Amino acid sequence: MEIDSRTGLVLEGGGMRAIFTVGVLDCFMDHDIWFPYTIGVSAGASNGISYASRQRGRSRFSNIELLEKYDYIGFRHFLRGRGYIDMKYLFYIYPEKYYPLDYETYFKSSNRFVMVTSNCLTGKAEYFEEKQDADRLVDICCASCTLPVLCPVTYVDGVPMVD
Repeated sequence: MEIDSRTGLVLEGGGMRAIFTVGVLDCFMDHDIWFPYTIGVSAGASNGISYASRQRGRSRFSNIELLEKYDYIGFRHFLRGRGYIDMKYLFYIYPEKYYPLDYETYFKSSNRFVMVTSNCLTGKAEYFEEKQDADRLVDICCASCTLPVLCPVTYVDGVPMVD
């Protein structure tokens, strides 16, 4: 297979089923396979951000080891107002405390990474790329993973967004 400037990688969502994608992305990284354009939605965005920052094992850690240690999915979080998935922990605490995203590598990469969200005001899909602002990057990724009704709405640029 030839990877040229017209070749892209699409990463699906699907919650924990996307763990299979993590193994493929880690294999790509092991073999120095990089796509010039990657797009992800929901879990695909979350896993794709680790691929885009070239951090082998980071998504596996958050989807397996961190889930076992912290158990960030469940109704106890929902009852505490954090949503069925504790998005605050997963996107704003975990990356700083356990396995920081390599923003420098991510921002310097010439490869494009696009994340898809749904705009709550228009109902339309929104496509985001962010190569300068770390906080906005995390907000976009979190919004792409925000399950409607089950998680608190995430705001990107003041606009309510969900998966």
